[in-house]
Amino acid sequence: MLRLSRDRLLVALAPAAVSWVRVSGRYRPRVVAKRAVPVASQDSREPWDGAIAALREEAQQLRRERLAVTVVLSNHFVRYTVVPPVDSGASRDDALALARFHFSKIHGERAAAWDVRLASPPSGRQTLASAVDSALLDALKTCFPREGAPRLVSVQPYTMCAFNFWRHRIGKQGAWLLLVEPGTACLAMLAGKDWATIQTVRSGHTSADNWPALLDREKHRIATRGGMPKTVLTRSALPASSALSARQDWHFMMLEPPALPGLAEGEREPYAMALHAA
Repeated sequence: MLRLSRDRLLVALAPAAVSWVRVSGRYRPRVVAKRAVPVASQDSREPWDGAIAALREEAQQLRRERLAVTVVLSNHFVRYTVVPPVDSGASRDDALALARFHFSKIHGERAAAWDVRLASPPSGRQTLASAVDSALLDALKTCFPREGAPRLVSVQPYTMCAFNFWRHRIGKQGAWLLLVEPGTACLAMLAGKDWATIQTVRSGHTSADNWPALLDREKHRIATRGGMPKTVLTRSALPASSALSARQDWHFMMLEPPALPGLAEGEREPYAMALHAA
């Protein structure tokens, strides 16, 4: 069991950068250290190899520190799908089997090598599933081996981490969640209490000028049992466009990086992904 005195290390793993904050204090958490390092370009087989190499160097510097480590994975490294409702008597294993089946339908044989998780237990509603390459999880474990002082306690996909952090901002009708990173944008929609859709798009769609078109296209692609929410919770390091306020059919709510004492407002952006695990 981890002692209460163990500080938390919140890590964001992304293709271009690895950032972390060290948080001390259980009841009054405070950032006591931070660091963001760029990822060197590598000609490698796996898209995360450069980020893992950078994290391994950071972990080596912290190898004597008693830390509970949580890693938040960029949406570059995660696949998502919406899983239909399972029978009320179905077990979690049954729901996971259904999620794996849906990933295999979409992605083929390569999905067999993925670690699949559900956002919530079976409840008779549509839910969200995430999939991460098992090789990436194995690589993370080598950065923080069991016998070391820092302990890897959690690995969280960015979308699920952000949803858990901001879910109090979602009304009864539901909302869209748009998470924009350099080179990728993840768009999900909660219709009432049901996950209705999730899509990850690349490159050109990350510009704020393209957000309404992305929402329009997804809105017309899906059908929901209830009304279509107009609220869009948006977390982006990229600047918003003034044209967004002119769209009467969408209500964009820009989410600021999570705040913790010890980290000034102007310093938060490079650590925003990691801070969602606070």
